Amino acid sequence: MAALISNARAEPELGDTGYEMDVRVRKITLDQPTPQSAECSVMIQQFEDLLKRMAIEYKVGSGPLDIEKAKDEVLLKTFSQAMRSINKSFWFHALVAEIHLLFDKGTFGLAPPSDIPPGRKALTTKWVFDMKRDIKGSIIKFKARWVARGDLQKKGIDYRETFAPVISFPVILTIAVKYDLEIGQLDIISAILNGPIDTIVYLRQPDGFALDTRVCILHKSIYGLCQAAKSSYDFLGIAFEAFGFKSITHDGALWYKAHAYPIPANPTPDSQIDGCYACIGTC
Repeated sequence: MAALISNARAEPELGDTGYEMDVRVRKITLDQPTPQSAECSVMIQQFEDLLKRMAIEYKVGSGPLDIEKAKDEVLLKTFSQAMRSINKSFWFHALVAEIHLLFDKGTFGLAPPSDIPPGRKALTTKWVFDMKRDIKGSIIKFKARWVARGDLQKKGIDYRETFAPVISFPVILTIAVKYDLEIGQLDIISAILNGPIDTIVYLRQPDGFALDTRVCILHKSIYGLCQAAKSSYDFLGIAFEAFGFKSITHDGALWYKAHAYPIPANPTPDSQIDGCYACIGTC
């Protein structure tokens, strides 16, 4: 999540998502699709074949679903519970969407168990399920997230640093009020999945979607890892720098960018802008 404050009155090019709020909410992606190797393409095809077999086995269709037909229920904890649920079709589609997202990000590859060094083992993972609701409490989306058991990681082996700076929203509000800036909110889609990791991490294949006995070897971070927040911050830092932002020396979570604009020959009260100040805080 990032908060953007700026004294630029022109509408940004990101486009509204329809929220009628003073703080406009937008969703963006900062990365480009990950090029697929021949090995990755084969793995993806194997998963696609598996998904087709699973759809037949669990009797779930591949067409669009009517969210109004979803039933309220206690949140689930396992893949098996999801496939026995009254909302089975909705959960299956959510699981498939998460698998496709992991492939789109180039999150992991597969390796034989023999590749795991002595003294190490593949970490276990789990599915986390959630039902998103609107302000009236009605279900609007089913969400499934593949999460690693970070509590099983060993420092110095599975991860090194974990620190990632964040800035409190009141600080953003204070800066906005002092300099008369506008506030916007950016929701970075699956931000955690964008960050490359600097250690080799082995995971068991997702429950219910295992192709064989191979293990996952991560190329990018996933939710639940101890270093997930830092990996995400490092990635966002590279992206912010590409957009021309610089981090504040005493607060790494605050990024700023200043523009200089020429003053019009005949300025009006609305056009007397001698510069633009914008900053982003990761929160």
